Amino acid sequence: MVLDMEQNPYTPSSAAFESNKSENKSGVFKILKKIFIGIGIVFVVIFALLVWAGFSTNKVYKKFEHTAEPFINDFLTEQSPWDYEKSKPYLSKAWLDVTADGDGKKLFTFFNKLGAFKSVDSIEWQGCNSSKHTSYGSIQRCNYVVRASYEKGPAAILMGLSIELEEIKVVQLKVNSDVFMQ
Repeated sequence: MVLDMEQNPYTPSSAAFESNKSENKSGVFKILKKIFIGIGIVFVVIFALLVWAGFSTNKVYKKFEHTAEPFINDFLTEQSPWDYEKSKPYLSKAWLDVTADGDGKKLFTFFNKLGAFKSVDSIEWQGCNSSKHTSYGSIQRCNYVVRASYEKGPAAILMGLSIELEEIKVVQLKVNSDVFMQ
Protein backbone atom coordinates (compact mmCIF):
# COMPACT_ATOMS: atom_id res chain seq x y z
CA MET A 1 0.00 0.00 0.00
CA VAL A 2 1.46 3.30 -1.07
CA LEU A 3 0.53 6.48 0.72
CA ASP A 4 -0.09 9.55 -1.29
CA MET A 5 1.35 12.61 0.37
CA GLU A 6 -1.68 14.63 -0.43
CA GLN A 7 -4.01 12.05 1.07
CA ASN A 8 -5.42 13.02 4.46
CA PRO A 9 -4.11 10.55 7.08
CA TYR A 10 -7.27 11.14 9.14
CA THR A 11 -9.70 9.31 7.01
CA PRO A 12 -13.19 8.55 8.22
CA SER A 13 -12.17 5.04 9.27
CA SER A 14 -9.41 6.30 11.59
CA ALA A 15 -11.66 9.10 12.87
CA ALA A 16 -14.20 6.49 13.87
CA PHE A 17 -11.46 4.62 15.72
CA GLU A 18 -10.54 7.77 17.67
CA SER A 19 -14.18 8.35 18.61
CA ASN A 20 -14.44 4.77 19.96
CA LYS A 21 -11.44 5.42 22.21
CA SER A 22 -13.06 8.52 23.71
CA GLU A 23 -16.33 6.63 24.20
CA ASN A 24 -14.47 3.87 26.05
CA LYS A 25 -12.83 6.44 28.32
CA SER A 26 -16.13 8.16 29.06
CA GLY A 27 -17.72 4.72 29.70
CA VAL A 28 -15.11 4.01 32.38
CA PHE A 29 -15.73 7.41 33.93
CA LYS A 30 -19.48 6.78 33.93
CA ILE A 31 -18.96 3.49 35.78
CA LEU A 32 -16.59 5.14 38.27
CA LYS A 33 -19.07 7.96 38.78
CA LYS A 34 -21.85 5.45 39.54
CA ILE A 35 -19.60 3.58 41.98
CA PHE A 36 -18.70 6.79 43.84
CA ILE A 37 -22.35 7.85 43.98
CA GLY A 38 -23.24 4.42 45.39
CA ILE A 39 -20.50 4.67 48.02
CA GLY A 40 -21.70 8.17 48.89
CA ILE A 41 -25.25 6.93 49.36
CA VAL A 42 -24.02 4.12 51.64
CA PHE A 43 -22.11 6.64 53.78
CA VAL A 44 -25.14 8.93 54.01
CA VAL A 45 -27.34 6.01 55.12
CA ILE A 46 -24.76 4.91 57.72
CA PHE A 47 -24.49 8.48 59.01
CA ALA A 48 -28.28 8.76 59.26
CA LEU A 49 -28.46 5.47 61.17
CA LEU A 50 -25.77 6.63 63.59
CA VAL A 51 -27.60 9.89 64.22
CA TRP A 52 -30.86 7.99 64.77
CA ALA A 53 -29.14 5.50 67.13
CA GLY A 54 -27.58 8.34 69.10
CA PHE A 55 -30.92 10.11 69.39
CA SER A 56 -32.80 6.99 70.50
CA THR A 57 -30.05 6.01 72.97
CA ASN A 58 -30.19 9.47 74.49
CA LYS A 59 -33.99 9.29 74.70
CA VAL A 60 -33.86 5.92 76.53
CA TYR A 61 -30.97 7.04 78.76
CA LYS A 62 -33.02 10.03 79.97
CA LYS A 63 -35.52 7.58 81.50
CA PHE A 64 -32.75 5.89 83.50
CA GLU A 65 -30.59 8.93 84.20
CA HIS A 66 -31.71 9.80 87.73
CA THR A 67 -33.22 6.50 88.86
CA ALA A 68 -30.77 3.77 87.79
CA GLU A 69 -28.02 4.47 90.35
CA PRO A 70 -30.36 4.58 93.37
CA PHE A 71 -32.04 1.40 92.08
CA ILE A 72 -28.67 -0.37 91.73
CA ASN A 73 -27.61 0.72 95.24
CA ASP A 74 -30.93 -0.48 96.71
CA PHE A 75 -30.77 -3.80 94.88
CA LEU A 76 -27.20 -4.61 95.94
CA THR A 77 -27.78 -3.49 99.54
CA GLU A 78 -30.88 -5.70 99.70
CA GLN A 79 -28.83 -8.64 98.39
CA SER A 80 -26.57 -9.00 101.40
CA PRO A 81 -26.67 -11.96 101.58
CA TRP A 82 -27.80 -12.77 98.06
CA ASP A 83 -31.36 -14.12 98.29
CA TYR A 84 -33.39 -15.05 95.22
CA GLU A 85 -36.75 -14.64 96.97
CA LYS A 86 -35.84 -11.14 98.21
CA SER A 87 -34.65 -10.22 94.71
CA LYS A 88 -37.91 -11.06 92.91
CA PRO A 89 -39.46 -7.56 93.29
CA TYR A 90 -36.36 -6.20 91.51
CA LEU A 91 -36.40 -8.74 88.65
CA SER A 92 -38.17 -8.21 85.34
CA LYS A 93 -41.01 -10.34 84.07
CA ALA A 94 -38.70 -11.55 81.28
CA TRP A 95 -36.17 -12.76 83.88
CA LEU A 96 -38.81 -14.52 85.93
CA ASP A 97 -40.34 -16.13 82.82
CA VAL A 98 -37.07 -17.72 81.68
CA THR A 99 -35.50 -18.56 85.05
CA ALA A 100 -36.88 -21.44 87.08
CA ASP A 101 -36.97 -20.81 90.83
CA GLY A 102 -34.48 -23.64 91.44
CA ASP A 103 -32.00 -22.14 88.95
CA GLY A 104 -32.39 -18.66 90.44
CA LYS A 105 -31.77 -19.99 93.95
CA LYS A 106 -28.64 -21.86 92.80
CA LEU A 107 -27.32 -18.75 91.07
CA PHE A 108 -27.86 -16.49 94.07
CA THR A 109 -26.38 -19.12 96.43
CA PHE A 110 -23.29 -19.11 94.21
CA PHE A 111 -23.11 -15.29 94.47
CA ASN A 112 -23.05 -15.67 98.27
CA LYS A 113 -19.41 -16.78 97.95
CA LEU A 114 -18.64 -13.04 97.84
CA GLY A 115 -19.63 -12.64 101.48
CA ALA A 116 -21.32 -9.59 102.93
CA PHE A 117 -21.84 -6.50 100.76
CA LYS A 118 -19.63 -3.55 101.72
CA SER A 119 -20.06 -0.80 99.13
CA VAL A 120 -20.63 0.27 95.56
CA ASP A 121 -17.34 1.66 94.31
CA SER A 122 -18.47 2.85 90.89
CA ILE A 123 -21.32 2.62 88.43
CA GLU A 124 -20.48 2.98 84.75
CA TRP A 125 -23.17 3.41 82.13
CA GLN A 126 -22.46 1.15 79.12
CA GLY A 127 -25.24 2.07 76.70
CA CYS A 128 -28.95 1.88 76.05
CA ASN A 129 -31.25 0.54 73.39
CA SER A 130 -34.90 0.21 72.62
CA SER A 131 -36.42 -2.77 70.85
CA LYS A 132 -39.67 -4.57 70.25
CA HIS A 133 -40.27 -8.06 71.61
CA THR A 134 -43.15 -10.26 70.51
CA SER A 135 -44.06 -11.29 74.07
CA TYR A 136 -43.10 -8.21 76.10
CA GLY A 137 -43.73 -5.35 73.69
CA SER A 138 -41.38 -2.38 73.66
CA ILE A 139 -38.25 -2.94 75.76
CA GLN A 140 -36.13 0.00 76.84
CA ARG A 141 -32.87 -1.17 78.33
CA CYS A 142 -29.64 0.30 79.69
CA ASN A 143 -26.56 -1.63 80.77
CA TYR A 144 -24.33 -0.71 83.69
CA VAL A 145 -21.08 -2.13 85.04
CA VAL A 146 -20.99 -1.87 88.80
CA ARG A 147 -17.76 -2.26 90.75
CA ALA A 148 -18.64 -3.35 94.27
CA SER A 149 -16.73 -4.42 97.35
CA TYR A 150 -17.66 -7.52 99.29
CA GLU A 151 -16.28 -9.14 102.40
CA LYS A 152 -14.17 -11.63 100.41
CA GLY A 153 -13.16 -9.36 97.54
CA PRO A 154 -14.24 -7.00 94.77
CA ALA A 155 -16.73 -7.87 92.04
CA ALA A 156 -17.63 -6.46 88.65
CA ILE A 157 -21.37 -6.75 88.07
CA LEU A 158 -22.99 -6.27 84.69
CA MET A 159 -26.57 -5.20 85.22
CA GLY A 160 -29.01 -4.97 82.34
CA LEU A 161 -31.90 -2.80 83.48
CA SER A 162 -35.21 -2.39 81.71
CA ILE A 163 -38.33 -0.34 82.31
CA GLU A 164 -41.40 -2.41 83.07
CA LEU A 165 -44.68 -0.70 83.95
CA GLU A 166 -42.78 2.53 84.60
CA GLU A 167 -40.41 0.81 87.07
CA ILE A 168 -36.79 -0.20 86.60
CA LYS A 169 -36.21 -3.94 86.77
CA VAL A 170 -33.17 -6.22 86.41
CA VAL A 171 -33.32 -8.11 83.12
CA GLN A 172 -29.70 -9.36 83.14
CA LEU A 173 -27.21 -9.97 85.93
CA LYS A 174 -23.66 -11.19 85.50
CA VAL A 175 -21.25 -11.19 88.45
CA ASN A 176 -17.50 -11.60 87.91
CA SER A 177 -15.01 -11.90 90.74
CA ASP A 178 -11.75 -13.66 91.51
CA VAL A 179 -13.49 -14.92 94.66
CA PHE A 180 -15.33 -17.46 92.48
CA MET A 181 -11.98 -18.94 91.37
CA GLN A 182 -10.94 -19.85 94.92
